[in-house]
Amino acid sequence: MKTINIKSFKNFYKAPIFGLIFGFIFYMLVGFILIPPFAKSEIIKTINNKFNKTAIIEKVSFNPFVFTVSIQGFILDDAKYGEVLKCNEIFIDLKMLPLLKKEIDIDSFEIY
Repeated sequence: MKTINIKSFKNFYKAPIFGLIFGFIFYMLVGFILIPPFAKSEIIKTINNKFNKTAIIEKVSFNPFVFTVSIQGFILDDAKYGEVLKCNEIFIDLKMLPLLKKEIDIDSFEIY
């Protein structure tokens, strides 16, 4: 049976590769899991407040590696006129560098 040396295991956490692996996993979790529900609620809240319309979104997906956003099942509803806009998917390709300066630069915007 092989034994594990506790000292070498503790030193693994101090290694730079551990920080890189942990940072990569954290970046993936935030990008794929935490950002989509936050973005969905913020989009709905902003449309409801600024345009006085009801926004319904089925699903929001974000890819943190290529900076693309996909909004599926988007419906914009008005109390007076009913359904104003309905899209199966809205796809947005963002440029990454302007985001670092807190600017949004859209490379492509597609509505299906």
